Amino acid sequence: MDLPDFLDENESGDIRIRGRRIGLYHVVEDFRGGKPVPEIADDFELSDALVQAVIDFYHAHVGEVDAYMAERDAETERLMKSPLCKTLDLAELQRRFAVQQTKAV
Repeated sequence: MDLPDFLDENESGDIRIRGRRIGLYHVVEDFRGGKPVPEIADDFELSDALVQAVIDFYHAHVGEVDAYMAERDAETERLMKSPLCKTLDLAELQRRFAVQQTKAV
């Protein structure tokens, strides 16, 4: 995908607003969810014009951006199922905290 000057792709494949940690994914996801441009801009502390530029880019590259977002969703799902990302319940977290507290004394 040929990116405009306000978007960058980092080494892990995330497309982000240049100079920011806010991703194309986040802006488009909010837009698809029905949030208006001013609300997205406020949420991410961006200008309305920059958010609109991201949305215009999305409209001009719907297929590519949709594929990118599906790929990101699949990667997130894969990572969530990996043994490195197991979910701990509250009781287990409390037990671990108590163990750490006794070690600290």
